[in-house]
Amino acid sequence: ATELLDLTNMFLIDDYNNQSKPYIRYSNYFTFKEVTELSELKSIILFGIEYDVTDTSKMKQIALGVEYDYVELNPVYRGHLEVPVVDLAEKFGSDLKWSNDNQTFSYNYRGSEYSLTIGNQIMLIDEKEYDLLQEVEIFEGQVVATTNLLDAMGMSVEVFNKYDENGERTDVSTWIWSIRP
Repeated sequence: ATELLDLTNMFLIDDYNNQSKPYIRYSNYFTFKEVTELSELKSIILFGIEYDVTDTSKMKQIALGVEYDYVELNPVYRGHLEVPVVDLAEKFGSDLKWSNDNQTFSYNYRGSEYSLTIGNQIMLIDEKEYDLLQEVEIFEGQVVATTNLLDAMGMSVEVFNKYDENGERTDVSTWIWSIRP
């Protein structure tokens, strides 16, 4: 049985590594997103203090900076929207690594290592496989992946310029994403 948790005005950091189960996630605007079993939670951030849910005596003061704030990103559009992986990782301050030998790009985000190999649709998150449902590619000099990458990282996307001042939908190739962890 799944227990429901009502935590208003909190950020939750979850174990994003298990793609088969949903998780609880709140955006910066405290919008309820999804539900999971409480045993899946790693920590809770409340008023700038992160609490370990397995041992509440373990807490640390944190600054809600770039790791927890939104970033703007221009998606790649080729008939469908894709994530420019390097831009995303850089905007969240991740350490980036590229291996020419096996055409693999990797980066760290919130304590997990993400590895994407060109021509492969399987991404590794801390050595666990996650199916992106489409191969990672290089397009116009950028490593691009499906938007499933954002789901795997527990991020949500809003498009602020989806409609113009007359309420007409704008061309998707001009969209700017606001990505929130």
